[in-house]
Amino acid sequence: MSRARPRTGRAIWFYMDQLEVGGVERILINLMTCLLRGGWEPTLVLNQARGVLLAAVPPAVPIIDLGVKSFAAAVPALAARLREGRPDILLSQRGYLNAVAAFAHLASGRQGRLVLMEHSLTSKVLQEARMPSRPVDRLIGLLGPAIYRLSDAIVGVSLGVAADLSATMRLPSQKVKVLYNPAIPDADELARSLAAPIALPWAEDGKPLIVTVGRLSPEKGYDLLFQAFLRLREKLDARLVIIGTGPEYADLERRIASLDLRERVFLVGYQSNPYAWLRRADAFVLSSVIESFPTVILEAMAAGTPVVAFDCPEGPREIITPEHDGLLVPPRDPEALAQGLHRVLMDGQLAKKLAEGGRQRAAAFTFEHTFRAYERFFESLLQSSPTLRRTP
Repeated sequence: MSRARPRTGRAIWFYMDQLEVGGVERILINLMTCLLRGGWEPTLVLNQARGVLLAAVPPAVPIIDLGVKSFAAAVPALAARLREGRPDILLSQRGYLNAVAAFAHLASGRQGRLVLMEHSLTSKVLQEARMPSRPVDRLIGLLGPAIYRLSDAIVGVSLGVAADLSATMRLPSQKVKVLYNPAIPDADELARSLAAPIALPWAEDGKPLIVTVGRLSPEKGYDLLFQAFLRLREKLDARLVIIGTGPEYADLERRIASLDLRERVFLVGYQSNPYAWLRRADAFVLSSVIESFPTVILEAMAAGTPVVAFDCPEGPREIITPEHDGLLVPPRDPEALAQGLHRVLMDGQLAKKLAEGGRQRAAAFTFEHTFRAYERFFESLLQSSPTLRRTP
């Protein structure tokens, strides 16, 4: 699935495991799209070339399939490809993939610059990995600081992620660069996405619609969301749509049935165009117990949908100015979440104010705006000396 290209000094390889549905994967596709428009040459390197989002990769982006399933196999496979392709920049996205990239880059003879990017709060990841089942997780726990110091640059996707990464990995704060995600497409593309039709799984009757988008996994707090929704329904007959896939799908289906909510709560799975659903929603809700930088909040804002979110660490507060472009409520508090949703759904003036403020906030995270920072970062990186060549 790969093809050779002449060296231009602007070849960037992005290393990932697979391309299943997830926020990191969607952001990666956005970034590669921007790079193509800017005259760069992105290539996608995958441990296994599979996943729902594989079809969304721009056709002009070559895909290298390493065909490996383990850390031990990934390091030599990636190192061999680096020696063969000699990219100008290798950028890994998160967690154990950063360890693979660092060791493969070293084994390749340090081909190009190495950038390790983090989308999650590393302190939380390491806390969950205290009794890890995979050797690579234990390796990261033991050698994390050393692994990150092998890089030419380290990137956090938010101020919270960068601060957490600096503290957890004992890195100088100036070593970690903050680059926000390219989240919102250009105006024409956004307008087309918002205007796209959707098939509602119910008859239109004017009842308020609440939408949430995210991986169906424990950190998204769907149990808390159900508690909040039940409280809300004591005052207001509304519907809830949950967009996403993940390991909790079957459990959530059973929970919906046990709560007798099958006519009010709908799991609609993966949606290639969540904007069309967000446009139809009267409110967007985020019930996560932890977030690094929830891009979906910005997508809801761009759609003009009022946002209500738990004030969980770390991401929502970095995006939302309370009462101006969204509502933040105390974390893990279903009653507060229900009250916030009730306010938005019943107070038209408040909903309009939050929608207008949200659109203004989302404008700072368009592809064009955020890509400028990425491009400056990549250009300055290529002009600098590789870290390991200047380190004894």
